[in-house]
Amino acid sequence: MIYFFWLAEQAFDGILYVWPVSLILIVLLCLSLFLDISKQRLRLTDLPCLYPLLGTVTILGMGTVYEKDEHLYYLPYVGFVFCLLLSVFVVIKLRRIWKTALAISLCILWYSLWCGFVSVMSITGDWL
Repeated sequence: MIYFFWLAEQAFDGILYVWPVSLILIVLLCLSLFLDISKQRLRLTDLPCLYPLLGTVTILGMGTVYEKDEHLYYLPYVGFVFCLLLSVFVVIKLRRIWKTALAISLCILWYSLWCGFVSVMSITGDWL
């Protein structure tokens, strides 16, 4: 379990490494939240916005469980596709707040990309 959180921390460092992209995504998220809150479209029942986090947890879980099992290097990519499909589902399901759902999904996908990168390194044992 500690290794899972260590992988998550390493992926977060990747987000900080490419900070301009992260900053743009955060600004986009703040703007969309402001618009949806000011127009009173955002509700507490809009928790499906966080569904793509299941894909992120799956990616990190694969990196943890299959550590140094080189022939399964493709599993984090499958987890990223799962995360992408969940993101598309969320944006379609929450059409009323599509801007916020899209911004949250993009932030989660950005983090999931880094989680996949770290998980592939964990599985293959080739650390950069």
